Amino acid sequence: MLDFGRHLIDVFSVGDPAHAYQGSYEPWLVAISVLIAVLAAFVALSISARMVAATSRRSRWAWACAGAFSMGGGIWSMHFLRMLAFSLPCGVRYDPLGTLLSMLPGILASGVALNVISRKTEPGLKRLVVGAVLMGAGIGAMHYSGMASMQPDALVRYDPWLVGLSVVVAVALAFISLGIRYRLPRHWTSTRLAALLSATVMGLAVAGMHYTAMQASVFFPLYGWPGAQIASPATSMALC
Repeated sequence: MLDFGRHLIDVFSVGDPAHAYQGSYEPWLVAISVLIAVLAAFVALSISARMVAATSRRSRWAWACAGAFSMGGGIWSMHFLRMLAFSLPCGVRYDPLGTLLSMLPGILASGVALNVISRKTEPGLKRLVVGAVLMGAGIGAMHYSGMASMQPDALVRYDPWLVGLSVVVAVALAFISLGIRYRLPRHWTSTRLAALLSATVMGLAVAGMHYTAMQASVFFPLYGWPGAQIASPATSMALC
């Protein structure tokens, strides 16, 4: 227990950022990742209407699973593309099993959130908050478990305040997204337009959480590491 506590303190002990690596992003991959997140959210939110209209428990669970995999898989795909878009001046590898398992938190949280908000009655404030917290927590858990499978030739540390802020950003934007999806149709005749706007905000929630979380991640050089200055193309992971 003491070793775990010391390890946790080390992870959140950020040194002088002036000595850290400066990462950069490939703009076109960033744009594609945002589009994927928006499309995944649109499909998942559209499926929520099918869940409400389901006439049996089995069909409801079938739609819930479809929505969970659509949203969770979309979140994971967005995260993975953004990690491919992110480059460091050092070698970066990914643990294939850990990367695949990082998809699970997003899928599970998305499925539970859809079940919470997709009832016969319109969700009230409490259900919207619960759904947003679950969705935001799922996005956060997926991101940080995915980061755990990242193996850079660098020492990774996290700013605890920005880590907390990244989850708050995800929850807040998810709440706005769900509010748009279920409250805006009262004033608009087009539920599809409301779903598209809601999906766009949800996509921004995923993107906002990711970029805030990446700001919380600090990569320090490992001086003396044999391959510290040799970059390893992350795209090789995408071809596995």
